[in-house]
Amino acid sequence: MKASLTVILDTINDHPDLPHLSRSDYYTLQKVGKDTKNEKLMNRIRELFEEHHARYGYRRITLQLKREGVVVNHKKIQRLITIMSLVVLHNRKRAKYSSYQGTIGVIKKNKIKQSFHSEHPDQK
Repeated sequence: MKASLTVILDTINDHPDLPHLSRSDYYTLQKVGKDTKNEKLMNRIRELFEEHHARYGYRRITLQLKREGVVVNHKKIQRLITIMSLVVLHNRKRAKYSSYQGTIGVIKKNKIKQSFHSEHPDQK
């Protein structure tokens, strides 16, 4: 016989020895063991992560698993990586943007023979 959730919660909450359990707490407790069935997948993710020296993020791990024939959503991989506390190393530094091109071509001095030297102010 299957009991309803209301009956279960009322029974638990009627006992003073047991802590109070709300409906939302009950559903939250149902999700606690959610990722225990993914142990095999979590082990493979950890192997790939360590094999590539912590440089593979969830995107690359997802692609590698798909190449191996494991069909899994990238969001699940991301969630499992977060649960396992795996942090990706980012060793590449971005080059600072510089628009300076250097000296291209020949710099010609005083091409028109202009004279910018004056003896007194306001002559030129």
